[in-house]
Amino acid sequence: MIPAMAARRNIRWVRAPLAILLALAALARAQAHDLERTTVHLQVSPDGSYTLRLAHDPSWLLLRMESFAGAPSTSTTDAAARDARLRELAPQVIDRIVLFVDGHEVRPESAEYTPPPPTPPPGEFALASYTLRGHLPASAHTVRWYYGLVADPYPLTLVLADDSTTTEWVQGDAWSTALPLGGPFAQPTIRGRLREYFTLGFTHILPKGLDHILFVIGLFLLRARIRPVLAQVTTFTVAHSMTLGLSLYGVVSAPARIVEPLIALSIVYVAVENLFVTTLTPWRVESPCRPAR
Repeated sequence: MIPAMAARRNIRWVRAPLAILLALAALARAQAHDLERTTVHLQVSPDGSYTLRLAHDPSWLLLRMESFAGAPSTSTTDAAARDARLRELAPQVIDRIVLFVDGHEVRPESAEYTPPPPTPPPGEFALASYTLRGHLPASAHTVRWYYGLVADPYPLTLVLADDSTTTEWVQGDAWSTALPLGGPFAQPTIRGRLREYFTLGFTHILPKGLDHILFVIGLFLLRARIRPVLAQVTTFTVAHSMTLGLSLYGVVSAPARIVEPLIALSIVYVAVENLFVTTLTPWRVESPCRPAR
């Protein structure tokens, strides 16, 4: 009986230190996770440019960045000195992340440090952030993400060009899943392009093109016959398309303060001409085949 009691006492003596060690380990991990407060936000634009924002507790971030840089740890309570040091280390954060797009690494082109706000919104932490920018290939379909700075789980939020949002919790130093990018960068079909151009042309004329409509009405009032009106509208459309094309490619570029009054003046001219003439003049086309009478 006595040996059994002694064995139970020995087991209790062993269990107590183990329980204390486990509690301390759990507390240390919880405190480390609370100190990191990591969030990652990746936003992609229609042209393929992206903005990657990495937010952390600034003191924790300084310790991690200096350890990876191989520099002595800076222990300071001066926020200005801390932020100045983190700003110096900004280029090195590019080496701590990996963006794998369709199996190929895409490196950010710049990194910028932003200090935490002096007074964060209620219920939020004062987090510092690194903002990285770059461009994805136009044919990109998927992206995988790896972050070599943190060890605990953190949310990765992906915002695509159509404002659709995906949030995934990434396990510290693990890879994210392959997140889809195909929507904003998919090459449009011929039917899709035709639909897009038709929509643009429609909105350019009806909701936003009152000046065009007034000009065409002015052409119609002098000669209501179909052939001369059709010839004049076609000439107007061809000339308008040519000016748009020349402006698009930078061949001709005139400021709006000059173009807009000229458009209004052309409408007034056609309206006044309709009041004083009864037949089409040589500068007002009647048909592609015969001169005006």
